Parts: sequence; structure tokens; C-alpha cells
Amino acid sequence: MVGEALTCKPRVSSIHFGGGTPNILKAADLRILIEKLAEHFEIDKNTEIDMEMDPRLLDREKIKDLSAIGISRISLGVQDFNPDVQKAVNRIQPFEKVQEDVLALREFGIKSLNFDMMVGLPLQTEDNILLNAERAISLLPDRLAVFAYAHVPWMKKHQKLLEKYPMPQARERFEMSKVMSDYFRNAGYSAIGIDHFAREGDALYKAKAAGNLYRNFQGYTSDPSETIIGFGISSISSFNGAYVQNTTDSKEYREALLDNIFAVKRGRILTGEDIQRRSIIGRMMCYFEVGLEEIENLDCDVQRLEELEKDEMVVIDNGKFVITENGKPFTRIVAACFDPYYKPEEGRHARAV
Repeated sequence: MVGEALTCKPRVSSIHFGGGTPNILKAADLRILIEKLAEHFEIDKNTEIDMEMDPRLLDREKIKDLSAIGISRISLGVQDFNPDVQKAVNRIQPFEKVQEDVLALREFGIKSLNFDMMVGLPLQTEDNILLNAERAISLLPDRLAVFAYAHVPWMKKHQKLLEKYPMPQARERFEMSKVMSDYFRNAGYSAIGIDHFAREGDALYKAKAAGNLYRNFQGYTSDPSETIIGFGISSISSFNGAYVQNTTDSKEYREALLDNIFAVKRGRILTGEDIQRRSIIGRMMCYFEVGLEEIENLDCDVQRLEELEKDEMVVIDNGKFVITENGKPFTRIVAACFDPYYKPEEGRHARAV
């Protein structure tokens, strides 16, 4: 349907198979998807194909098959190596299993690896967070991402079951993130934006150094493309002047496609000011500063910014608005001051910090 709506056959710089757990699919099914995409999009040897993966669903044969269809970058959902934590969240994947997967991935030519780590899970402590960091680094991933567990039982009912375990509170989660971040940087990884880390030689490392780092719905990237076309339930498409999101309801999604209509639930055409604000927020998320001339005529949450300045989280320095080292963990809060659409809704989403 998307192919029929296009007036050309655009070249694709990257294909991303995102979460939940796309590697639940067989490699043969993924091949069919890629071949179908190639009927309507130009996919060549320079197109990077990456995938999020659950380590528990990998073995040597599957890794070999994934390599054969051109998967070049893998993001493993490591989360936590502690057996007690894994048992509590019902995700048993011992360190040895992840190590086995990493060795096989490299053996079959998939050498670009990212680990997704988590803080704030039930039973986590600073001590086992440090052990997680040590074990992750021992496998020498090219990138690491550190995410805070979002406890939203009002949205995900099954999370209520986790409340029988001790859960780290806001201050503990903050300290856990700092412990992991400090360890990664001391191990030679460069901090990329607010939650990623990269080894020297990685594309994100090079992009940051060259001033060509970007952030989109998939996270940080070196890809400057302004067009992201999302397929699947809940996926978001991003264009130079618009956003579109598919429905999050599987029944509604299927019925829309059977009726040969796009399963779009909501969208927005961007104004010139929207695009300006998006650019400003993007640079804050990547480089923690913007020129004063870029923001001086924009309405923003002045009261909140004054509070942040008083707390030495932001400063005006040499003609620039700068997020300080102390303020970097709160970059989302700073950025929200420049987003007129942002309205916190209690009981809807997890807290930023």
C-alpha cells in the first residue's frame, strides 16, 4: 500500500526491526519482508539492516541465517545479569547465554553489537548494577544503552505482579544510572547524548565527534535522513513536515489493512515553529547546547527554566544556552520547557527521572 502511494522508488539508508521481539520471526520470514520492501524501495549493499533481539531466542543456526539475509547490526536486550532479578521479571538469560550469542554473532560476521541495559528493575541494587556493568564491558559491545524500567501497571496490568518485590525508588534509580554511566566512561566508552555509550570507531562515536549526531524515534543515530516510514502496530512515521502514528490496537490494525486503508490513528502537520523547536530540542538531546539567538523569540516555560538555572542545571555562557554537567541527567525536563504541546498527565506515563 505504501509502495503504491509513492511517486518514486526511494533509496533506503537503513531498515530497523524494532521491539517487542522481532527475532521471534524465522529468518525465512524476515527475508520475505526484506524482499517485499525491495519491490518498492531501493535497497542496496549500503543499506544497513539492524534488529533488536531477545538473547533467549537465538542459537547458532538462527544467527547464521540472520547473517545470510544481511542483518548487520544487532541490539541485544540484556537488561540485567543477576539471576534473582531475572527470575523476578521472568526473563532468564544467564551471562553465559549472552556470551555464547555474542561469540556466535561475531563468528558469522555480525560485528556491530549494542547492549540494552536497564536500571530500576525489582531487586536491583547498586552493587549488582556495578556487576552488570563489569560483565557487559567484558563482552566488548560497540554500543551500550541504559534505560530506566518504566513501571506503569495502569497501562500494563502484568507489571502489578512485580510489586511483591522491593523496587528501587527515584533516588536509587538515579544513583544506579550514575554508577553504570561512570563505569562505562571509565572503561573508554564515550557518552552519546543522555543514555547511550559508544566505543571509539563506532558510527555514533564518529558522528558525535564530527557534529553529525541525530536523535529520532529509534534513539541516537548517525543517519541524517529526514524520512522514517514506520510499518506495524503503534509505529511512528516521521517526515520533514509531519508525524503519523499507526493504531496500537491489533484488531483495529488488521481490519484497516484488510479494508485496504492505512491503519493511521493520529498525525500532525508541523508548522514552521514546530520544525524549529524540533531542531532545537534535537540538538539539546545530542549536544546539550543551542545558540541564544535560536531560542530568544520562542515562548517557553520561563518559570521552570529559572528554577533550573537556580539549581545550576542550565547556564547562559558565551552566547549559548547550555545544559550543565549536573543538568544532563535532566535533559528531558529542560527540553520539555521548549515544547508547548507537552502536558504532563498523572497516571499515564512513567516519570522522566
